[in-house]
Amino acid sequence: MFGETGFRIFLTVALYLMALEGLSWLTAPGLGPCIVEQEQGAKSEAKADKKNCATFAVGTWVVTKRVIRVLKTHDNDKAVVAAFTIILGISTIGLWIATYRLWQVTNETLDHAEDSSERQLRAYIWTEIIPVEFNRPNFYVTCKFRNSGQTPAYKVHLWAQAIPVAEPPPFNFRFADPPAIVDNPRFVINPTSQHFSTLEIEGIAGPITVSEKMAIQEGYLTVYMWGEVRYEDAFGNNRTTKFRQRIEPIVSGMSAGWVYCEEGNEAD
Repeated sequence: MFGETGFRIFLTVALYLMALEGLSWLTAPGLGPCIVEQEQGAKSEAKADKKNCATFAVGTWVVTKRVIRVLKTHDNDKAVVAAFTIILGISTIGLWIATYRLWQVTNETLDHAEDSSERQLRAYIWTEIIPVEFNRPNFYVTCKFRNSGQTPAYKVHLWAQAIPVAEPPPFNFRFADPPAIVDNPRFVINPTSQHFSTLEIEGIAGPITVSEKMAIQEGYLTVYMWGEVRYEDAFGNNRTTKFRQRIEPIVSGMSAGWVYCEEGNEAD
């Protein structure tokens, strides 16, 4: 019999055909477009008269009557229910796919927002080397570390070397790599705070000599200082800041500044 399921399917089909009919009228010269192909030639103009032309409305009515006849047949109830079940299954699968894709996009958006927030709030450690004064008995270099981020830097520790090298450096000169584990003390640098660390400059073959200091002062030797700052940010990520600088060669004077090298300055 023509049950509730059949009525819903009929109503859906009828509304669909009525919508098509309404859209067809927008482009038709008269009340409804022809659904038959017009003949070619001069005689076709008379036969194409709208009074003798079957319109889409006629086709809609014919299809509607046939659909009603099929749905009223008792033997077609199971077929109608099966067809509706298939359509419902396909729609459910489509809804699941759309929901899964929406979940993916939402997760990607949240991950991006979390990464952006972490980049804005995390600690950033940068280094600055204080100018060297040659008139002091001991030849030391002082390095300043500053946290320009918005959260503290934890477990901060440093490895560095500072040695005089010929200017220009030898072709086979190689900057030593830091060890895998640095046993230096750990400390905390709060936001906008700074920390100072002092390192004695060694000579080419041991403690620096007076002649080496004079060669540095006169520009025959230069001092390279390089190293690595390791720390942990507020989100539990291990970070590093690598630096490499050299004394600016001078002809005379009692102090010298530092300039960054083209390589060896990196941060993550």
